[in-house]
Amino acid sequence: MFGGEQQLSKEEIKQHHSFMASNGILKLTLGYQQAGEVEAQQTVQFAVVGGILLYLSPFAIDFAKKFL
Repeated sequence: MFGGEQQLSKEEIKQHHSFMASNGILKLTLGYQQAGEVEAQQTVQFAVVGGILLYLSPFAIDFAKKFL
């Protein structure tokens, strides 16, 4: 129909599907890695902010007691 279509053998079709499946798995794996990196960054940020807040909390309590 569109200028000399060629028939693929069953083996070529299997190789193509195998390549596409492995390519999809690779993309999926990279997506999970990126999601894991984002989650790790958030965990580190929460830990740092939590540590800073715990460090400053006694000062905040003393400051609040002065006004009461």
